[in-house]
Amino acid sequence: TGRITGALDREPQTMDLVRRRLPDVVDVVSGVVYTASTVDLPARGSFDVRVMGEPELGAVRVTSDFAGEPAQIRIQGQDAAGPVVVNADAPIDIAWDASKTDDLVYIDFVGADALGRKTVTRCTASDGGRAVFSIASAVLGDGESAVVVHRMHRTGFRAAGIDRGELRLDFAREVPVTVRARR
Repeated sequence: TGRITGALDREPQTMDLVRRRLPDVVDVVSGVVYTASTVDLPARGSFDVRVMGEPELGAVRVTSDFAGEPAQIRIQGQDAAGPVVVNADAPIDIAWDASKTDDLVYIDFVGADALGRKTVTRCTASDGGRAVFSIASAVLGDGESAVVVHRMHRTGFRAAGIDRGELRLDFAREVPVTVRARR
């Protein structure tokens, strides 16, 4: 079993993690992944992850500090607290609070294709606090869409029976976006 605990200026919060086996990929990558789709933990602070272990693997304990979810997000200069409007044929300017770490920021542009099927286009950026993306209007589609800004922190670790391990903390903010049609 796996558990994660996070604390920042309050009582530590703990939750169980879901175990998923990762298949062998050409004898290069295999193992177990512990995940949580929703987390009732502080979005920034110190995190302690503990896994009891497997018969062939020892117990794992990894502690990592994390700058937290992206905050102060602005899209096209608009505060992301509410829906924002973007022009279909203009680059999309996204700003956020930069961290002083080497965390990765990735942005999902969520829209719909001509048949109404959900589409996701992912772009990455360094955590410098701003990026401009030239996204074709077909990526977001017409009408209601979303921009999801993620900050992912990675911490490597070693444990008995594991060549290399990596703890990834990924928090995101979703911003509803309305696409203004071409003029």
